[in-house]
Amino acid sequence: MEYYLCDLKSGQRARIAGVCRQDDPMGRRLQDLGFVEGTEVCCLQESPLGDPTAFRVRGTVIALRGNDAARIRVESVCQTQEREEKVCKNEEESCLKPQEGTLWELR
Repeated sequence: MEYYLCDLKSGQRARIAGVCRQDDPMGRRLQDLGFVEGTEVCCLQESPLGDPTAFRVRGTVIALRGNDAARIRVESVCQTQEREEKVCKNEEESCLKPQEGTLWELR
């Protein structure tokens, strides 16, 4: 399930799935700050009024306003790990079976 960085609550972790509107200056700035696909991010603390929120990304604490955090799509860390395991499993199976129309030779 994908959701947005602004949806994270204090203490929750997620992995970045992408940044929306990368062509505008703020989208590019978010990437420059380390909000790139595949990076793990943790919500550290929400301000008393809810905006901004502090996130740890790549060892740095960065506070983002809600509208900026809404540009960053994230997915749960567990879902990412499950998908990676499935990809690895599929790659292992394809390595063990000959592809259709190929011939294996043992030497």
